[in-house]
Amino acid sequence: LSISLSLSPGPQHKKLRDGGRDPETGRKIFMCRGGGIDRQEREIMEHRVPVGVKGTVKYRVIQIQECEVRNCDLALIAGDTIEYIVQPEGLNVGDIVYASRDTLGELNPGSSYAMKLLPIGLAVNSIEPVPGVGGIMCRTAGSSYKIVQHSHDRSMTLIEYPTGTQQWLDSDGMCTIGRVKQTARALEPLGSWKASRAMGRKPRANRQRTWNWRKRKLRHRRDQKWARRAIRFFSGRIWSGQEGFHPGHFKRFRYYYGDRRPDYFIRKLKEKDPFVMKNIDTVKFEPREEKPYMCSHETLTEQRTEMFWLKREKFKKWREVKRNKK
Repeated sequence: LSISLSLSPGPQHKKLRDGGRDPETGRKIFMCRGGGIDRQEREIMEHRVPVGVKGTVKYRVIQIQECEVRNCDLALIAGDTIEYIVQPEGLNVGDIVYASRDTLGELNPGSSYAMKLLPIGLAVNSIEPVPGVGGIMCRTAGSSYKIVQHSHDRSMTLIEYPTGTQQWLDSDGMCTIGRVKQTARALEPLGSWKASRAMGRKPRANRQRTWNWRKRKLRHRRDQKWARRAIRFFSGRIWSGQEGFHPGHFKRFRYYYGDRRPDYFIRKLKEKDPFVMKNIDTVKFEPREEKPYMCSHETLTEQRTEMFWLKREKFKKWREVKRNKK
């Protein structure tokens, strides 16, 4: 391959900055993020060989580049197309790398083969957990997984994480040979606070307090409290006739009483945590007509009746007796 080194860069796009907010709801989910300069995110080639394609694909490394977003270096390879891959240790400019799903070629760093073709004990990166998904596992600088064992029919492969955890994966999934090259990017001193702000990091200390800083500080605790009450009330139950139901608990979500599905409340809770309420629509709706609520009239109407005051006096006497015993 006769390719000039004065090439235009490989596939990349401008990294979208979310400012620590959820892109769907717009709520703040990460603190101390925002601002910064525009950065280009280079698109790593995840599918070296598509599923079902036979034969061997050949590439040559033409450049080694730093990524503005990731902590690992990238190798720009050229063959039928120009793509980026994660640079493993030992891969340099001018080296040739191969990729195949059915044929084992040279075991060069950067070559990609199906796991069933590789020998035991080999360090690999950019692993496909499921064939066709793409090499999305183990792409951090300095990391590698190790092939420990193959099943008898070579349909499954046991890999070992750097932590020592082992997992069986489909042997048809591809992986790249070698350990991802370690970089000292995380250890480099920035030198000034301006460099940190340019990276999109906001200060964690010495921030100016707002007039409602106490309320903002405790807001997440309040939301957690209401979410816990709601989940405990709605999990595995029908909508009305609940024991210990108190309409005042749900004033924040405008749900007081009645044999109806609290759609507003469910929508609010889905915005807060969609995974908790993913099965909420499958709960059977059977309103109890004979007895809507299994709680006292005082609790339902929030009235202070004579029975309420008698119970309160009884509780006060019980508390005095308990204190005297101590």
